[in-house]
Amino acid sequence: MIPFEYALYLAVLIPIGFLLNIPFYIYWLKKQNPSNEVYLYMVRGKFTYLNVLDMIARIERATNQDLKVERRKIERYFNLSREQKKSFKIYRSVIYRLLKEKSFGKPKILKSIHRMPVYTKVVAIWDVMIILSILNCIVVAANAAGAGLLAAVFAALLLGIFPSGIVWLMCHSAFNNVLRYATNKRIKEVSSIPFRIAMAQFWAFTGGYLWKDIYWAEGSLTWISESSTGYYGGISSGFESDNSSGEGNFGGGRAGGSW
Repeated sequence: MIPFEYALYLAVLIPIGFLLNIPFYIYWLKKQNPSNEVYLYMVRGKFTYLNVLDMIARIERATNQDLKVERRKIERYFNLSREQKKSFKIYRSVIYRLLKEKSFGKPKILKSIHRMPVYTKVVAIWDVMIILSILNCIVVAANAAGAGLLAAVFAALLLGIFPSGIVWLMCHSAFNNVLRYATNKRIKEVSSIPFRIAMAQFWAFTGGYLWKDIYWAEGSLTWISESSTGYYGGISSGFESDNSSGEGNFGGGRAGGSW
């Protein structure tokens, strides 16, 4: 087990380093090229029934899922909009919620990590290490005080979850809000594509919880489970990436991988 001084340094430096890294990560995203991965999280072009079907087909190819149930639900929404003589867009929020849950497949967290480029993986792991470093510091301190390893771990879980959670929440929410602001700032521009992809990947990495995505609910945002409310701001901007092939597998080579 490492000396307490080193554990304390890590518990202090990891959160500070995480916060200091945020502007560098934003700058890196600005330099990334657009990727067709974004069309797993939004329609390509205007929000129409055919473009939604195209989005479903992309998700099915990328995740090896058969989304027959989702197709039937969306067809029902389309027919209802025609019967009501209203725009299909009135069902945009519920359709995006439905498809976003399917856009990564299962297991969602592992799939999101697989799609992340190296730098995004580092930031995601760094985020988790904030809590782990503080808990580790408490384990080392308790062990140095004479407690056994199991007792030290129990003490860390009992006494350390709350303070480590507070520190993590501050760092995590700061990163989330900065990234969301940077995304919304350019939401209708092609340069937003790497930001949209990163936002979706971090949403899935957190399991769909504790992440403010670019979903709006009557002009305001909620913290928990953003997938349950609102609509995707700027989702029908109509931009298209230079890469239009739309086929293949995702990796972590570029901003969110490539097709």
